[in-house]
Amino acid sequence: MLRMNKEQYEFSNVFWNDTEWNCDDGIPKYFEIVNEEMKFYYLDNNELKDFMKTKSLEDPTIMQDIRYKKLLRILKK
Repeated sequence: MLRMNKEQYEFSNVFWNDTEWNCDDGIPKYFEIVNEEMKFYYLDNNELKDFMKTKSLEDPTIMQDIRYKKLLRILKK
């Protein structure tokens, strides 16, 4: 499996860090302009895992937050 390159990570990370971007929609991989509108293409599951691995190397506390949220979802079931 190819690892995400630095340029791709930095582009996707812009959206991750944007407080106005809803990450529930996904994290953009790239976009195209179609009929004067931006059409986003999102990271697939494997790319998202790769992004999160790189993100966790950059900031190890990010995985603690994700694990905490996952635990809360499990406990709510």
